[in-house]
Amino acid sequence: MLEKSGHSAAIGWQGKHTILINKNSGSFYFIGIIFTDMELTPDPPETDHCGSCTRCQEACPTNALSTAYQLDIPKCISYQTLVNKNDITPEIVSKLNNRIYGCDICQDVCPYTGLQKPVSHRISR
Repeated sequence: MLEKSGHSAAIGWQGKHTILINKNSGSFYFIGIIFTDMELTPDPPETDHCGSCTRCQEACPTNALSTAYQLDIPKCISYQTLVNKNDITPEIVSKLNNRIYGCDICQDVCPYTGLQKPVSHRISR
C-alpha cells in the first residue's frame, strides 16, 4: 500500500523486492504525511530504475522474491520474525542464519542502498 502511495507522490518506485526505492536515498526511510490546504503542484511519478538488476531476487535466502515485484509472504524472513504469530516452519528456520528479528538482505544488496548522505545539520534548542 505505501509503495503505491509513495510512487503516486513521486517519492520513488516499487522495486523488484516490492519495497519503495528512492533514487537518492534507497529504501531505508520512514514516510510521513503532512496535511495542508495549500495548492501544490504534484511531481511526476518516478519511473522504475531496477532495469535488468536481480540482486535482491538472487540474494533472498528463502526465494521469497522468485517473481519480480511480487513477495511470497510466507517465505519472507521479515514476515516470519516480525508478523507471524505461529511457529516458523523448519524450512524457514534453517535459513535464518542467526537472525532473530527481520532480514533486509534484499535492501542491503540494492545498488540504491548506500547512496544516502549523512545528515549534517543540527537541531537548535
